[in-house]
Amino acid sequence: MPAALGADVRRALTDGPRAIHAPIISFHRPDREWVYLVGPGIGRSLGRATRDMFDTAGVRIMMSGQRVWLPMSDSFTQWYWVSPPSHARALPSRTAVLTTTRHLLHLQSHSSVRR
Repeated sequence: MPAALGADVRRALTDGPRAIHAPIISFHRPDREWVYLVGPGIGRSLGRATRDMFDTAGVRIMMSGQRVWLPMSDSFTQWYWVSPPSHARALPSRTAVLTTTRHLLHLQSHSSVRR
């Protein structure tokens, strides 16, 4: 997802008593996407309206099992950890990250309508 939206999602996930910490990677170039590393989803698949909203916002959902390059070090020319994994924690569910993203995009769309 775009870095600005990714930062909002990370803040929303980590705020509150049930904070969720998700590993995030990106590539050292301007305006690069953030990639959230998540576990399996829970529940049903995304509806058409949600997929369209994500597409409009620049959010891409990788297929389960699709490979990503994990950072080997924090080099300024490669992939790096925006938020490194914390040891002894399971990955957050795909559902938690996507639900938070959908909620934030919904709030943004309603606030832009009121302006």
